[in-house]
Amino acid sequence: MNKLKLTLAIAVLAIAVLAVTGCKPEDDSVSVKERMEMFIEDANASDFGSLKAHTHPSATMYNTASTTYWDGFFPGIDTQPLGSPSISGTTANVSGCGMTFTFTLLEDGEDVYKIRTIDSSGGTDFN
Repeated sequence: MNKLKLTLAIAVLAIAVLAVTGCKPEDDSVSVKERMEMFIEDANASDFGSLKAHTHPSATMYNTASTTYWDGFFPGIDTQPLGSPSISGTTANVSGCGMTFTFTLLEDGEDVYKIRTIDSSGGTDFN
């Protein structure tokens, strides 16, 4: 009888542990706000090689968005970094480098937003 109780207790404990740790789906989602914060952090650190990962593959300029491209896109970022985004839906406005940028984001997978376009008041756009 004690062996049965011990086995049952271990089984219940194992199920509880699995329910708490092993059965939760991973949350790979990236909200518009999170994507913008990551992009701004990388841009302000002049980590231009990381910026392409934040852009949507359907963007026309996706394959041309190299480190050199982003370095030219954000002139003066060392002295005039990008500020905090103002977000409305899937659009974000950001000031920096003496310009204003309007970002539009699009889902790339379920609840994973990436930058589809960037319109710059300075005339250079990413689309």
